[in-house]
Amino acid sequence: MKVSHIHLGFKNLSSAVQWMQQVLQMDPFYQNDHMAAFAFENIEYVFDLSDSETAATMAFACDDCEKKFKELASRGAVAIESPEEQPWGVKTAYLQGPGKVIIELEQKV
Repeated sequence: MKVSHIHLGFKNLSSAVQWMQQVLQMDPFYQNDHMAAFAFENIEYVFDLSDSETAATMAFACDDCEKKFKELASRGAVAIESPEEQPWGVKTAYLQGPGKVIIELEQKV
């Protein structure tokens, strides 16, 4: 088996989709009144209209954590933790995503 997609619930689906379009500059490949699906290289995220918010972390590998952090913040993402080197050999940063989703950026150092 391999992971194909993950569902995340949002009370305000249109706001979550707008966040993805504005900050990550990604449009859903499919959308209706109850869901929106986003395709990344190895996984898809399905945003579902829900009575409750899903708390989750969407983690992304990047080549330049500091540059990507500044880029996403300039597009409206709220910074949680600035890029910092970790003892396990990576640099990480965290931003507030849509709803209760946290965006994690990770760069191997």
